[in-house]
Amino acid sequence: MAKLQTMRGLQNFISEIRATNGKEEERARVDKELAKIRKKFSGSGNVSDYDKKKYVWKLLYIYMLGYPVEFGHKQASDLIAAGKYAEKQVGYMACSILLSENDEFLRLVINSIKNDITCRNEAFQCLALNFVGSVGGSEMATLLTTDVAALLTNGSVRPIVRKKAALALLRLLRKSADSAEEILPPEIWSKHIAALLSEPEIGVLLGATALLLGIVSRSYTGFEACVPKLVAVLKRMRAREVGPDYTYYGIASPWLQVKTLRVLQYFPAPEDAGTKRTLNEILKKIINSNEPVKNLNKNNAQQAIVLEAVSLALAIESEPDVLRVATGLLGKFIGMREPNLKYLGLESLMRLVDVPAVAETINKHQKSIIGALKEADISVRRRALDLLFAMANAENAQDIVKELLTYLTIADFSVREELVLKTAVLAEKFFPDLHWYVDTMITLIERAGEFATKDVWHSTVQLVTNHEELHEYAARQTVEALKRGANHDAMVGAATAIVGEYGELVAHETSNEDQFEMLNQLFLSASQEGKAQLMTAFLRISLREGLDPSSKARIEAVLEKHKRNMDAELQTRAVEYGGLAKNPDVGRRNVLPLPHWDKRKSLLMRRLAETQGEQAEKSGTPKAEAEAAETPTAVNGNGIEKQEEAVEEEPAPQPEPEPIPEKKQDDELDLLGIGESSSDANGLPKPSNPLDELLSGMALVPSSAPPPQQPPQYQPQQQQQYQQQYAPPQQQYAPQAQYQQTPNPQAQADPFAARSPASEAASPHAPQPPAVAAAMAAGSGSAPGSPLSQSGSPSGGGQDMVHYQQPASPLGPAPPQVLGNVGEWFRRLTAADSGILYEDTYLQVGVKQGFQGPSGQIQLYLGNKSAALTLGRLICAVPPLPSFAVQLGPVPPLLEPLKQVVVTLSFTAVAPFRDPPRLQLGYLLPGGAGGASQSLALPAVVTKFIAPPMQPPPPQLFFTHWRSFPGPPNKVTERVVRDSPLSRGAIAAIVGALRLADLQGFDPQPDNFVATGSFCFAPPGMAPQQALVLVRVEVDVGSHRQFQVTVASPDAQVAPAVLRLLCLHLAGTPSA
Repeated sequence: MAKLQTMRGLQNFISEIRATNGKEEERARVDKELAKIRKKFSGSGNVSDYDKKKYVWKLLYIYMLGYPVEFGHKQASDLIAAGKYAEKQVGYMACSILLSENDEFLRLVINSIKNDITCRNEAFQCLALNFVGSVGGSEMATLLTTDVAALLTNGSVRPIVRKKAALALLRLLRKSADSAEEILPPEIWSKHIAALLSEPEIGVLLGATALLLGIVSRSYTGFEACVPKLVAVLKRMRAREVGPDYTYYGIASPWLQVKTLRVLQYFPAPEDAGTKRTLNEILKKIINSNEPVKNLNKNNAQQAIVLEAVSLALAIESEPDVLRVATGLLGKFIGMREPNLKYLGLESLMRLVDVPAVAETINKHQKSIIGALKEADISVRRRALDLLFAMANAENAQDIVKELLTYLTIADFSVREELVLKTAVLAEKFFPDLHWYVDTMITLIERAGEFATKDVWHSTVQLVTNHEELHEYAARQTVEALKRGANHDAMVGAATAIVGEYGELVAHETSNEDQFEMLNQLFLSASQEGKAQLMTAFLRISLREGLDPSSKARIEAVLEKHKRNMDAELQTRAVEYGGLAKNPDVGRRNVLPLPHWDKRKSLLMRRLAETQGEQAEKSGTPKAEAEAAETPTAVNGNGIEKQEEAVEEEPAPQPEPEPIPEKKQDDELDLLGIGESSSDANGLPKPSNPLDELLSGMALVPSSAPPPQQPPQYQPQQQQQYQQQYAPPQQQYAPQAQYQQTPNPQAQADPFAARSPASEAASPHAPQPPAVAAAMAAGSGSAPGSPLSQSGSPSGGGQDMVHYQQPASPLGPAPPQVLGNVGEWFRRLTAADSGILYEDTYLQVGVKQGFQGPSGQIQLYLGNKSAALTLGRLICAVPPLPSFAVQLGPVPPLLEPLKQVVVTLSFTAVAPFRDPPRLQLGYLLPGGAGGASQSLALPAVVTKFIAPPMQPPPPQLFFTHWRSFPGPPNKVTERVVRDSPLSRGAIAAIVGALRLADLQGFDPQPDNFVATGSFCFAPPGMAPQQALVLVRVEVDVGSHRQFQVTVASPDAQVAPAVLRLLCLHLAGTPSA
């Protein structure tokens, strides 16, 4: 540093930078200096080592200020070969900061580094070893490992050099392509490292321990001889045999103690009795000596050592007394105020919870663990919930479930779904009697609200169905919950199944009429799925003996009202159920009760494994959970279900007509009506959920009601022009067979509504076979082989999307035909998070997407709609684009009948762009019947990467930027003319859906719109960047049918892309 003080030019440059008045002035001074240095380095004259050193220091300072340094690397690498320490020091420092391990310039200095390592100058050796330990790569590992290893094992070298050699060797070991056994053979290096662990110098011990940790993390085989040496190091640290330089607040080298304890965790328990006894004594002393003090730094050091000691005691299965003392200490950590200690205590107890010797000790801290649920830190709350779930057993489960139910009402929304699921699992695994289980689950469903998944109430209904003695009790408790006002979807599902099926048993307490009134009050606020379930319950109530005629008439009126419902599923059920309600004898013969579930797999355990991001058989969850997820449930002698040994047996088929699958309303997109995604990304089948099919109703004939009246339609010419850009070429095929579907008028009337292919399938215009018509006329159930209506919408109610199955052609399957407007689907997805991307006769592609900043993810839900054909050679690819970094998940080669897979696409915008990426989609039909090949525009449009400002800018600033863009290509304008007016609210919705911030009051004309945002992109190797986007929509005040849209941006790609999307939506959005 003394030399730096004589560099006048460097000092003056730093002073001038500090004296600048703003960023622009600083940048100008930096650019001036960079130009001067570049001229010096590129000139024909030689630059002295002193000038090189001075200019490289300036480049380092400029780099530290955040400016890119794109030259001077060769001059910096030349300084490494200099003969003086000052030049060599700046050369090593500059190269370690400016160059990466794979930089080409490093090849030029490897020989100089090797010379410095093998020379006798300790200062040069330290510089070289520091550099290797920081930037060493695979090429250095090949060429320098032998020299560094020789330096480490040379006893005549000073300890400071050997310490740096150990750390440099660790870096080379990690970067080498060879295995650790090839680089450092255990038969040789176990002796060397054991000798290093006997060194009196603490610095050498730290380096040797770090090196040994890197070796044994791969494999400890051959290094068992180091265990006694490590125990001796711990013993020495506990005796405080260290100098003051390595004493931290009275603690002997806490870093060495932590590393030593961590290394020992990779070895099995010592075989030597003396070593094992010494280790246990040391662990006991460490755990017992943790007395809290006022000094925070000392506390942190002590607690870090204690936590590693607890982990080691658990790893080597230490004495039960040691584990019990450790458990007690961790319990104290949970009761402390510091959230970090609470978290670490809970994390460590999670590892001890499966040790029988400490189970009782952990239970003593149950109150403290429950108290941790109320911590402000969400990570502490989650860990406390995990620990309560893991420590639950038959003795304490009731208390834990009670506390969790109490906590549920005040729990943070981010943990409620997991809390509900784990509470339900505990109730299912450890219930003492059936009535307690019913009370607990009804209370849980009532308090959980929308956070109770379908699996929660499905499991409750299954258990109630299995036990006849519960039918009346469950119906009574559910009716009481309805009286208390529970009205969310989970309670609707449970109530329609239990009250609709068993409500007649409590009719003497709550009449059938009152039960209908309670359920009918839920109808208006229920989801489409809930309304379908309520209709099934209404039908069951209408078929009960002794029902009041007025109530029966009201039920028939409700069903009659929905015969013209726009939802195809509700319309179909209303028609079918209405016919059965008017003919009770036929209805009672066809409406069968819920069947008995002899054996089943735990829906809740499977759901829990899915929410944790892994299947139970592959998960890292505790072993008991994974086993329970695959274990069937049986009934013991007391009528209580308990987990038994896994039996490979599926539920027996039920002798009833084919049911209509229950619609899915969950956090996943269900495009096929199978109840959930029926296979993973590799095409592997997942277990099905038969309850969805049983709760939804009966196999009844489709509706023959007349079509509902639709308002007149419009199709602006400009909308067609924009849609054609993204629509694939349409191919003409032969007409379909007997059950050709007609378009759904609802999809035409409401372009923003999600298109429901099933609505088309259930259209009243579809021709019906004579057998179906005869069955309708006779009032009987479904005709054999009659098509079943199943509705759905990927962006709506999470409903199913399976069409009527076409009769097989004697000439093989018909060629695929696109069933809708691909351009219109694309337009909707540019302003929505989910919907349909493509659909033909056999395949449907749904989308769920999310974007933030320059990155985004699109999940493609590929569903095979055919019940008999397997789609082969499934192709799903995204051609490379210079503006995107795309990662495509696995795509299965085949798509089996009625199966759905999810393919994930991850995007990062690396540069501005105008056109979105495209998806190449294709498949082949069996038997050489052809196939489909489409190029589809993905909804990763430019507006998906726009972020609105945190705060609105001042109006003066907005218009200053606006006037700075004179015209194309940075400021572009287009006029949109519609056939119908568009309200201000509809325009505001379009602007918001395209992620632009509406700046109200900025424009002098109140009907005009001004908006802004920032397009985000992340160039490779650089920090994320933004491009400003300014929007102005001028509205024709008289008609609200003409709009002039202007978009400005400093990037010539972004402005036209945003303009095109705005015009697309202004032309295509229906009038309010």
